[in-house]
Amino acid sequence: MIVVITKEAGAQVVEQFQELVGSQGVLENVVVRGDGRRVLSFRGSEGLLEKLAACPDSAEVFQLRSAWSLLERSRRPGGHLVSVAGIPFGSDLFPVIAGPCSVENLDQVRSIAEGVKKL
Repeated sequence: MIVVITKEAGAQVVEQFQELVGSQGVLENVVVRGDGRRVLSFRGSEGLLEKLAACPDSAEVFQLRSAWSLLERSRRPGGHLVSVAGIPFGSDLFPVIAGPCSVENLDQVRSIAEGVKKL
């Protein structure tokens, strides 16, 4: 289950969310997103999910259907855009990541690294 807390919520509100989850579920992770909102991932009951959804500082509350639920097109029909080292993934571009399928020895790895560095 996931709850996204509004960026306006203070540290005390975030602690209250964590305490509520900790008392009725299992808190697994707390992440601060780039936009300042905090995301709590946890395991718990439907009742806990409903309590969290009723809180005014909940921007978004939902139950994951699978390990890939956050990436499903149904969550964001427009798609996702992720930047890695300034290269956009998820746009109209088609970036390719390639490398050796196996490593035979240290000299091979160094040779490939030197070639990539020149790019």
